[in-house]
Amino acid sequence: MLAAISSASGVEPIVIGKPAPLLFEMAAKRMGLNPEQILVVGDRLETDIAGAQEFGARTALVLSGVSTLLDAQAWSPGPDLIAPSLSAMLGM
Repeated sequence: MLAAISSASGVEPIVIGKPAPLLFEMAAKRMGLNPEQILVVGDRLETDIAGAQEFGARTALVLSGVSTLLDAQAWSPGPDLIAPSLSAMLGM
């Protein structure tokens, strides 16, 4: 779909959605933080974790969503942290 719109308009798009790192860059700039200061928590390896890793942030995968522990074990490089849920990660 994106290629069709780009071809018809003659304009190359700026991709902001995950896993493109631009979303993470914009958020970090707005907060005045470096990638090393950020922990991105997500439930999907292909979007949340991939985008954060490309951006250079630390990552935490919660297994309460789409990606499984087996998926995470096969992902390279793996997430920095893996937790069964956000509550468990926070110790609640």
